[in-house]
Amino acid sequence: MKTENIYHRKWHILSAVGTGVFLATVDGSIVNVSLPTMVTSLNTNFTVIQWVVLAYLLTVTTLILGFGRLADILGKQHGFTDLIVLILLPACFIFWLSCLKHAEYTN
Repeated sequence: MKTENIYHRKWHILSAVGTGVFLATVDGSIVNVSLPTMVTSLNTNFTVIQWVVLAYLLTVTTLILGFGRLADILGKQHGFTDLIVLILLPACFIFWLSCLKHAEYTN
């Protein structure tokens, strides 16, 4: 069997993995950018709020491990897609809520 037949979708795989890495980076950056706002709104110090980042990283790592095992059982495409959806939907919901809050303040 020729290697080009085996890897005929290599660019799709590369773009899917690249999208996943990009989303994880953006999601982690959003958490880090929101830290000063959390410090002021919760009236606490920065060292206490850093636990938010730790909890976020532990949650995402646990999800990645769990969905990796699920992908081994169900198939790689379903596991990866489900994980991306699970991470992306709450982020989009929070973005939507912040847009509603901003629109409420501007009206």
